[in-house]
Amino acid sequence: MYLFPPDIALSNMSDFCPSVNAPNVLPLASAKVNVELNSGLHEYEFGFVNPARYSLGYTCVAQHDDPDSAHNADDNIATFKIFADAQNVLVTADQDSVQNFPVN
Repeated sequence: MYLFPPDIALSNMSDFCPSVNAPNVLPLASAKVNVELNSGLHEYEFGFVNPARYSLGYTCVAQHDDPDSAHNADDNIATFKIFADAQNVLVTADQDSVQNFPVN
């Protein structure tokens, strides 16, 4: 899961490659998605996030996020793509914020 500034369109969500050019945007942070053993639900958590609104992006190919190389959906060797997004995710101080993604 990737955390972005607010109002970043899915098509502009990038990986951690520092050579990314506008309109693409680098994530602020990332979090591993884990399977909770008792419920079987997939869960993620970002720690120490300032209260604000954010965009989230989900990928299942994070292994191709190499900060030394730009990989995108057109790369035949190491394709990186954000598959789903959530907009206007509100983080409030001293509260857990929950954002679910639909199961496809």
